[in-house]
Amino acid sequence: MSPRRRVLTVVLAATCALPVHAGAPESVPFRLGEDGTIVVPVFIDGKGPLPFLLDTGASASAVSERLARELALPPVARSSVVSLVGSHSRVVVRLGRVSLGDAQALDLLASVIPAARLDVAGAAVQGILGQDFLSGFNYTLDYRRRRIHWSAPGGRAPGRDEVRLTLRRREGRFLVELPQDGDRVVRFVPDTGTNGLVVFDRPGAWALPAEPLRGRYEVSDSSGRQVVETRRIRALRIGHLTLRDQVAAVVSKPQSTASEGDGLLPLHHFASVTFESREGYLVIRVR
Repeated sequence: MSPRRRVLTVVLAATCALPVHAGAPESVPFRLGEDGTIVVPVFIDGKGPLPFLLDTGASASAVSERLARELALPPVARSSVVSLVGSHSRVVVRLGRVSLGDAQALDLLASVIPAARLDVAGAAVQGILGQDFLSGFNYTLDYRRRRIHWSAPGGRAPGRDEVRLTLRRREGRFLVELPQDGDRVVRFVPDTGTNGLVVFDRPGAWALPAEPLRGRYEVSDSSGRQVVETRRIRALRIGHLTLRDQVAAVVSKPQSTASEGDGLLPLHHFASVTFESREGYLVIRVR
């Protein structure tokens, strides 16, 4: 396990974009990094393809300062961007038509991030595609075939090697509900932007059996870096699956709210993950 844990989290108050489909549903290939990074080819007003991180844990999209200048994106406001390790006031620009394959959205509002803050993902990218775009569609992230499959509304019963979990939308992001032993329920952000398990330590809210570890890790995101402690999570139930002895970065959240959830669940360890955003379900496949 790397001593540096990358996490990309962007929270920005913005209006919802209008999702549209240009034609028949299709699949789009993506580049998969060794740390689980998903890089997708995005077009903005027909210009591209532009390499963007697809981040299911980010409520809002973002663009690099360089791309904002090159495309002459019009600034519309300044807003506080809140991330895992801090917050910053940043310029907000308006994107016209944003396309990823057949899926398109109109009038996204995106924060402008210094290019150096995007380098933490370990890939040369020009922006982040967040839930302000993604939540308008149903789609599958096929990690084995390295493709995104856009799909129609779901509703079918899960198969033998699948886990179907409830999704709740909170302040622009999704939380997946994970019932544990003893009638406890923890809520994690299903996150393509983290390369490892992250748990939040809020006063009186710790809900998972764990033991402290001696190692400390550095977490980094679009706002900066922070050194945190680690714990071994003895058991984390995900439907009928149980992850045991997982090393997790522990981020203190003394002033956080329940809407942030209990942590971040990395998705790249699964064979594929389907977001049935409209119906409120997440389907995980292990084979």
